Amino acid sequence: MDINKIVQFRLLKSEFRKQDIPNSYKIVYLTKDNYTQYWDDINTVIELLHADLEWDGIPTQTQVEKRFNNNSELFLWYYEDKIVGWTWFNKSFTINWETIVHSLETNELYVGAAFISKKVNLPPEAAWKFYNLSFYTWITDLKNDVIYLYSDDWNRASAMICYRCGFTKFNFIKE
Repeated sequence: MDINKIVQFRLLKSEFRKQDIPNSYKIVYLTKDNYTQYWDDINTVIELLHADLEWDGIPTQTQVEKRFNNNSELFLWYYEDKIVGWTWFNKSFTINWETIVHSLETNELYVGAAFISKKVNLPPEAAWKFYNLSFYTWITDLKNDVIYLYSDDWNRASAMICYRCGFTKFNFIKE
């Protein structure tokens, strides 16, 4: 990762801008204890990744298992009960979700690798709603006070969603 080609962000619990999200948006929380029950949906997201992107970084089942064994966790995103994407998170900073780069404080969380397929029919603001619902869940249900993420500098859409939810630029990656 080239640190000069990313934008680092931080969301403080006190600065989060929650929006009302319709019940048609749902997340399912996966950990190393329950993920095997969701292989069909995980594999569907992997297939959607291949359908949407030409990228050699799409995880395999083996890599997904390694992610969970590294204490990475996952939200599966559903719209009208259909799997449409995911986002990963960890209590430590990790570039590949399989190995730790550096730890974070107890009440902090690193999130990323968000993906919503363009091959499914979704409302125009679906990405923003899934992000907002995920941030809300990380802050309230999982009791985090600080959320970190980074975005590639070319990914303006992701940055705009982050700003809209209350994120500010903040360098958290220790070199």
